[in-house]
This record gives sequence, C-alpha cells and structure tokens, in this order.
Amino acid sequence: MNNNHHESLTDIEDITIEACVGCSEPCSTHQVYPSYLKINQELPLQGTVKPFSKHVLISTGKIDWQAQIEDDHESLAYHLANVINGDDGIKKEKKEKKKVKKNKTTVTNGSDRNKNETIETSSKKQKILITNSSRKNDPLNSNGEEVLLFPDNIIIRHVSPTHAAEFRNQFLCNKFDQKNPPPSLPVTFTVEAMPYKSVILICSHKRRDKRCGVTAPLLKDEFDKVLKNKGLDVESRVGNKDGIAVYMTSHIGGHKFAGNVIVYREGKGIWYGRVTPCHVNLIVEKTVIEGRIIRDLYRGVSPTPLWNQNLNESRASEKQSKTNTFDLVLKHVNLAPDGFTRMMSTINGQYPGPTIEVNKGDRIVMNIRNELEAPTSIHAHGIFQRGTPWYDGVPGQTQCEIPNDYTFTYNFTVPDQVGTYWYHSHDLMQYVDGIVGALIIHDPDDPYKAEYDEEILVMLTDYHHTEAQVLLKSFLTPERDGEEPGRVPDNGLINGKNNFDCSKAPTGSTCVDNAGLAKFEFVSSKRYRLRIINTSAFSSFFFSIDKHVMEVIEVEGTYTKRNKIHRLPINVAQRYSVIVTADQHVDNYVMRSEFQKKCMPDEAISLPVVTAIIHYDGAPEDSVPTDNPWTDFLEECIDLDQKTLQPLYEEKIPKATREIIHEIAFHKDSLGIDKAFLNGSTYIPNLTTSTLTKVFEGTAANLPISENAFTFNTFGEVVDIYFINTDEGEHPFHMHGHQFWLLGIGNGTKVEKTALNTVNPIKRDTSTIPINGWSALRFVADNPGVWGHHCHMWHMQVGLVMQLIELPDEISKMYPPEEWTKLCKFKKTSGY
Repeated sequence: MNNNHHESLTDIEDITIEACVGCSEPCSTHQVYPSYLKINQELPLQGTVKPFSKHVLISTGKIDWQAQIEDDHESLAYHLANVINGDDGIKKEKKEKKKVKKNKTTVTNGSDRNKNETIETSSKKQKILITNSSRKNDPLNSNGEEVLLFPDNIIIRHVSPTHAAEFRNQFLCNKFDQKNPPPSLPVTFTVEAMPYKSVILICSHKRRDKRCGVTAPLLKDEFDKVLKNKGLDVESRVGNKDGIAVYMTSHIGGHKFAGNVIVYREGKGIWYGRVTPCHVNLIVEKTVIEGRIIRDLYRGVSPTPLWNQNLNESRASEKQSKTNTFDLVLKHVNLAPDGFTRMMSTINGQYPGPTIEVNKGDRIVMNIRNELEAPTSIHAHGIFQRGTPWYDGVPGQTQCEIPNDYTFTYNFTVPDQVGTYWYHSHDLMQYVDGIVGALIIHDPDDPYKAEYDEEILVMLTDYHHTEAQVLLKSFLTPERDGEEPGRVPDNGLINGKNNFDCSKAPTGSTCVDNAGLAKFEFVSSKRYRLRIINTSAFSSFFFSIDKHVMEVIEVEGTYTKRNKIHRLPINVAQRYSVIVTADQHVDNYVMRSEFQKKCMPDEAISLPVVTAIIHYDGAPEDSVPTDNPWTDFLEECIDLDQKTLQPLYEEKIPKATREIIHEIAFHKDSLGIDKAFLNGSTYIPNLTTSTLTKVFEGTAANLPISENAFTFNTFGEVVDIYFINTDEGEHPFHMHGHQFWLLGIGNGTKVEKTALNTVNPIKRDTSTIPINGWSALRFVADNPGVWGHHCHMWHMQVGLVMQLIELPDEISKMYPPEEWTKLCKFKKTSGY
C-alpha cells in the first residue's frame, strides 16, 4: 500500500450525513435494504470493535463460506488457527468453553465471536484476526493462496496450508524485515508491498448471518460504481499502484450493524456500521480520499497496536476537535529585550515566539520555515507524541535537522494532555538565542475552571548578550576547565522584558537604559491563573508576587491539590500554574524572579532580581511599587517539596519490574575537554541520521556505547531510574514522551529506598537532581518511540543525555511520513 500519497488520519468529525450527498444520481435509484433484515438502529456504534494487532486476509475468490471458516479442514484459515493455537487448540477450546484470560486470536469473527469460538494464542501480546476474502488469487501462482497482511501493508504469495507454521513464524511472531528474513527459516514466500492506495472490505458472510449476505452485494456494486466514476478503481489505475481495491470478507463481527465496512488507509482499519448505498460516495470522498472519520457511522479503529488501544477511544470520546495551523518562520532579527541590542534567533521576528493555544483533543500543525542559515528543529516540550514519535524534534534521535531555506511540517494531536507546555529549538543552543514559545492546552473539563477568571502567561528566563553558539564554542575547549560560560547570564527577563545597566555594556555596543518591564493588569477581586514557564539555559528562580499568596494547581500537565505558597522554586524547563487573587489595595506591586545564586558561581552574586509590574486597575500608571518581598526561607537548588505537591486525582502506581542506576560525573575526555558522563559514557550524537531511523532500518541494536541508548522491549514494563549525582551542581532532567512519578530525592550518593514515596506521588516530566544527591523516578514503557532524557540545557551539550528506545517492534509497524524521511536523505546528499 502506497502510504506516501495519504494525509494523516484526522480526528473523528461530525460530518453531516445527508442522503446521497455528492452523488451523481438521486437517492431513489439506490436500493433499500429489506425490512426483514432487522438491522439495529438504536445501539451506539462507537466502541463496538475490539482491538487486534494483525489482520490476515486470505484470498479465496469466493463471497461466502462455511459459517465457521476454520471448520473447513482443507483451508488455510484452519491450518493457521491450528499452528497459532496448537494443533488441538480449536477442539480443546470448544470442548472446555472456558473463559480465556490470556492473549487471543480471533478466527474470522472479530469482536462478536462467541465464547466457545475465541481461541487462545501463544503469539506474543497480540490478537490476530483471520478472515477469508473475495479477492482472487493470481492464476499464475497456483502454489498456495495470496494473503494480505494489515497493518504491515504487504502481500504474501504462495502461502499453502502446509506452510502455515512458517507463515506464523515469519509474519505473526517476529518483526517483518523483507531485506533480512530470519536466517533459520527457508524463504518460501514472495513478499511485495501492497499495490493499492486503500483497501475497502465489506462483510458478505451470508451463511454466518443473512444481514451481511444481503447488504454486501449492494454495497460492493455501489463502491465499484463510485470509484470507477472517479477513476480510482484498481482497473483504472493499473501500473500506478494507487488504485482502491474493494473486496468482500467473511464475518468480522457486529452483523446486527450491517452493512459493515472496513476502510484500510495508512495501515489502520476504519470500521463503519449501518452503511447503506447512500453513504458510499460520502465514505469515498471523506474517508478514503481525505482521511476523515464520519462519527455517525464510526465503530472503531483496528488493527490497533497495544500502545494505542486506549488512545483511539479517548480520541473518539473527546468533544469535537479542531485543526490549528501555525506558520512559523525562524529568522535572525536585531532586538533589545533589556535595552542591549543584539542579533537574536526569533520565531516570526518576535521574542518570545507566538503562543500556541489549543484545546484537548485538537490537532497542531506547525509549518516551520527555516531562514536561520543553519539547520534547526522544533521540540514540543512535554508533548507525548504518542503515535507520532518522528515529530519529537530532536536531531540525531528522532529526526535529521531541517536544512536552511526549507519548510518542514510537524503535525500531531494532543488527545490526552492538558496544561502548560512550551516549544523550542532542540538544535544545539538555539533556543537560548530566542527560539522559544509557550504551548497551552486548555481543558474543557478543567476542575479549577470556576476558581479563576482569567489566565496570564509568565515566561521566565536568564539572558545573555553574547550569542549562545559563541559561548558554546568557548565552553568546549580545554582552557575553560569545565567552567560553563552560560552559568552566569548578563540578565534575566520576564516575558522578554527587563532593564539593564548600560554602564556595564561593552564599548561599541548599542544599549538604552530603562527599556521597560513587563506589566500585568489586575482588577480588584478577580482571580488569575498564572501559567509560569522557566525557559532558561541554566538558571533556577524563586518566583513570587509581593503581598500576594499563590496556590499551586498544576505542575507540567498534572492537576494538583491546592497548595498555598509565597515563593515558588522553578528550575529550567519546569512549568507551574498558580491561582492568585487580586485581594490587595489598588496599587502597583512587584512580580519578582530571583536567581537561586547558590546554584551558580560566585560572580552571580551581582545579578539583580528580575522584576515585572502588577498594575491594579485604577492605580497610578507610573508610580514605583513599594518593595515588599516575601521573606520565607527556602532551600535553594531543589524543587518545590514533592511531599506537599500532591496530585488532585489519586492514582495507584504499579510496582517496578526493572531498575536502572545512573551515576552522573564530570571529568575530562581524551581531548582535555570537561564532559558529563552517565555511568562512564558521554553522549555523542550522530547527526547524519537519527536513532529512530535506525529502528525502522532494524540497526538500532548496533548503536555505539557513546549514544547512551537503553532499550525497552516489553510493553507495559515499569521502570525505576535512580540518579546518583557526584557533581557539585544540580541538574534539571527532562524526559521526552512521558511523565514520570517522582518517588523521591535526597542528599548523598546512596538512594534511600525506604524513603521513597509510592503512594500517590506527583507526576511530571522535569525534576531536579540535587547537588551531590540522588533522585528516583518511575515510568511505564508504553509509548513506542525514541525518547530523550537529559539535563536542560548547557550540560546536554557536553553529554549529559540518554536515549530511551521504547518498544522497537511496535515502532517498526508504524509508517513515518515521507517528508520526515526526506530530511535524512537531504543530510546524506547535501551534507548540510
């Protein structure tokens, strides 16, 4: 099946179903189903398809079969069922009629199989659907049947009943690799890519249920007519390999919802019920061609890999989603956020970049135009990218870089996330020069919605007057002796603004005093949700508002129980939401972001407090706020106490099945440059390709030690990661593709396992590993992809990075977009 011509499946839509919409002939010409069929019109369709991982579609040239196709002991279906379940598997199952609790194979009957027809399988953690079809075998291939395999999108020829075991071993148990078949197995099959753009299946199993037998021929005729009129039928597209095939199939389940139709597109089967000839043109136009799902006909999506089985239904249950498109141009512009003029890397010429605001369940399309005269990438920080790991935006890990003078599109959904996020370049230190923006996912069911009146975005950062690439180059020299030039910034900003003492500016530079502070408008008695993001390169802050109490309600996408505080510690890449009530006298007040200077070199002592203005409506515009900082003592270089940071919704966390211990150390490499090491290995990325590319190629198992890759092959594996920090600095570590439970942190180089909190711990994606201390976190390996886990952000450039290669077998079943694969092709041919 040629996937390159397809758009991605969009979310389920309320497409109006009108009789024969778009048809070239009136509805009166379409045959109506007989009333005696008693097709159910009341029960909901959605959720009536149980997930399975593989669909084996056997070409038989027939349109009807025995009621149970495995009862034909000469058939391929019978022999496949036997080798999958054991020679007496069917017989034993029917005899015992026991409730099966293990993984199952369904032979021909989809989600409706009776309990004595569901067959236990030894195939690892997957359910397999086997059906016969009306597709005819090539008469030149007389040795065996032809099988279409979904979601692999391949045709296997010469599959005879006597080779059923070999078929199982090569295609149902192991990862399929056409170039490198299992060496221990004789290759008796011819394997080809699916020669169809899409495949439409219609249940026609009359001997199983009359409703399917009567409705299918009418639907088949109509699909054939519509596709031929549009020039999309297989015959019209001979040689182009992008025709749309229509076949009848044996029972797939849900006969009471006849006509039952499956549209295979992009490897996914979109299941529809109650389809009539009047719907056919609509299905072809909206689903086959455009990839949109019609809610009123929708039963579900399958085959569905294990990692995605719950995701499809969560998408289906969302309120109507929306596609949000953002055109973002990355380019250099001279700006002066604090009065000191310098060239910055910007998004659409502004700093910070545009805020992306969407709702839960929406699709985000970011068209990135690169005009930086250097390669780049964009990472949506905190977004799981479940099902779209190629859009995580990390050069060398999940993609090759976007070349200069090129546009690349990131296209993903946020079906199960809400909260405060951000997006930024993940190429070298580009985001330090300005390629950052906020990403907010609003929750229609926000439990705190009634507790605040307005939202305010607050972006904190340290700020350098020297370009980050210049600082990085000086960092990576033996002369620096491990002293990071970026540890002491020139200033700090709130929402891209602050003042700077221009008397300290170098001779010849352009600087203007009193450039202006960020100002936030308050109205008395109103309540404000502040979404606070630390986009720094290195600095952690204490955030506060003079005389105003804050209540924490969210940390990095997790709702928390209300927690009153005066000063909020926030490290690099962390995000919080707090509610603040405008309950003070009408006046101007100081918002402050204080550098945590104990985490910085001694020279940081001269850094001023970064400030902004809270202006109450009715207060004098130009009056200088009185200085009234909160004086609560808080330990520096550590996160907000996780014991007081409790999730709003309690969650019982699973027990760990695997432990990984990482020791962090800094010492010189062979060139005398101070580098970071995890268990003695410093991360060196391969920017000529990506780890994800190697997973698709089947070569990721051969990665060098220097790529710090850890592989997780078991779906649902529960992993504890312990960090032992022997360094004199703290490290904010961010995990891509996941949230994790923070089980504990402590001093010293020995994890105190008895002190770990496994009862409703906070869940987040960025946490601080203390100076000469430890931290412990737990996550579930259920999201296929390559996920970075690293210090944010200077130390990432000296190797404080690991990669989590998660469920590579599941990754290999995915179909990345052609535009993504082109990036590495450009890299190889142009060497940019």
